[in-house]
Amino acid sequence: MLKICILVIITSLFAMNYFSYLHSLNRFQILMVKCMRIVYACSTMLIIIQRVTPKVPGWIIGTIASSAVFLIGIRIYYFDRIATDIQSPFASQIFSVGPELDSPVPLIRHSVYALVAFVTGLTFYFYRKFFISLSIDDNHSKVVSRWILLLAIPFFFLIIFCILGSLQMYDQPTSAYLFSIFSFIVVFSILFRPKLLNNTSFFQMQSNGMLYMK
Repeated sequence: MLKICILVIITSLFAMNYFSYLHSLNRFQILMVKCMRIVYACSTMLIIIQRVTPKVPGWIIGTIASSAVFLIGIRIYYFDRIATDIQSPFASQIFSVGPELDSPVPLIRHSVYALVAFVTGLTFYFYRKFFISLSIDDNHSKVVSRWILLLAIPFFFLIIFCILGSLQMYDQPTSAYLFSIFSFIVVFSILFRPKLLNNTSFFQMQSNGMLYMK
């Protein structure tokens, strides 16, 4: 699963960068950007969770899949409301929010915020659990922990600034700089991932907090 998730992250990042260089996006392209953002987030979540439990529980996979379908479905439902005439040439759609948060139905807005809060909390729970159970004397643990940290930073970075963007706490041109930072960290984490991950998978044993090679 690790290699598949990394490949998906690379593909989604490539697509996001491609669309970021286009000065004007149509509705379909904006929808694709949002979908790639969701795919990136889901893949990163699975990598972090799998570092704690080799076999990801079915309810977690179901929750992640349902969340992705729900968020993509809302964007498709509000496809005609996607604004294409207010784009700034210096803005990035990666850190913008869709029309689902402008819905006149409070339940939809609250559902989106609740869903984002839940998946963020779930990821942070496993992220924290991973570091708590690490063996400080194990070199493999130290190497993998640094990589997981580097992988998690852009994930939380994306969520935090998307929320801030929905609250209009920064202007559109700033999003371009945010996306540059985001892309750099993701690329760095992929290029400089531990070599031991190329051919083997390292998981954390919950019983004694040690990592083993599968």
